[in-house]
Amino acid sequence: MVPTLCVVSWSIRPTSRIDSYHRTLGEEAPGHAHDGQFLLADQRLPATELICLPEIDHAQPVLGGHGFDAARFWQTLVTTALQTR
Repeated sequence: MVPTLCVVSWSIRPTSRIDSYHRTLGEEAPGHAHDGQFLLADQRLPATELICLPEIDHAQPVLGGHGFDAARFWQTLVTTALQTR
């Protein structure tokens, strides 16, 4: 069986141009956590282990930026997935 983890994120401010919906989501759902593209509640997969990354926007795990260590993130995620198997 392949281990499945659900990683969600949220951020207060945009960190890249990819977060083009940051302002729109803040206006449409004030007070609800989002990552600049998706509301936190819409990111969750039911019946999976949840890992929440506060202060991380949608693009940082892929593009990096603002001090985010993408390589360390992916290495940690793979290690976690293998340990939860």
